[in-house]
Amino acid sequence: MVPMSDTEGVDRVSALSPPVPGEHPVHQFYWDAVREGQLKLLRCQSCRHFIHYPRPICRFCGSVDLTPEPISGRGTLYSYTVVMQPGHPFFMDKIPYIIGVMEIDEEPGVRLPGGIEAAEDELRCGIPLEVLFKQVTPTLTLPFFRPTGRQAQ
Repeated sequence: MVPMSDTEGVDRVSALSPPVPGEHPVHQFYWDAVREGQLKLLRCQSCRHFIHYPRPICRFCGSVDLTPEPISGRGTLYSYTVVMQPGHPFFMDKIPYIIGVMEIDEEPGVRLPGGIEAAEDELRCGIPLEVLFKQVTPTLTLPFFRPTGRQAQ
């Protein structure tokens, strides 16, 4: 018996696209904004905290008066990792790659995950980042983060 390679039997169609977020009214605004090249997060209109991941109620005050608002797309690197094993066939030819979490400038404690566009030796937790948008497939744009030239705060 001949052992199968890691890529044998992989569905070629699923390898063309990464997992795609499903449509849902609670987070559709986020993906619509990303497609337009901007970041928007829900903001509670009662206590003014940003709420991310999107949900229908404020975790701080319990209000349901949440509205999407644009954010700058700037923040600091909170954490990162180098991915060495693909979690989906789409990523098979992309490893290793870096993913990370950016804490937004607008509110400490609010963090966004995303791909990181930088070499590993350029990264240190706390460095300033900015968003860029990459069209990953013809129908999917994703936010990525890259180091900026500005000083850490």
